[in-house]
Amino acid sequence: MPQNIKHFLQDTANNITKWASQTGFKISNQKSQCIVFTNKKSQNHINIQLNNNFIPNKTQLKYSEFILTKKLTGFIT
Repeated sequence: MPQNIKHFLQDTANNITKWASQTGFKISNQKSQCIVFTNKKSQNHINIQLNNNFIPNKTQLKYSEFILTKKLTGFIT
């Protein structure tokens, strides 16, 4: 993944953390997950930090009743 994309995502995570701190909103590091949507087989994980903790990379994640996979397929559980 190009460095400029990683920097953009990290800057965005930093802005979200700053906004949350200013508004009293709390973001749970334990509930945060990162997924890179791609069809590439050799896509490396991306290291993004939130509150100085790395967000774990996943190949699929559950959002509400949907399971999303890194190839942007999804199904209802």
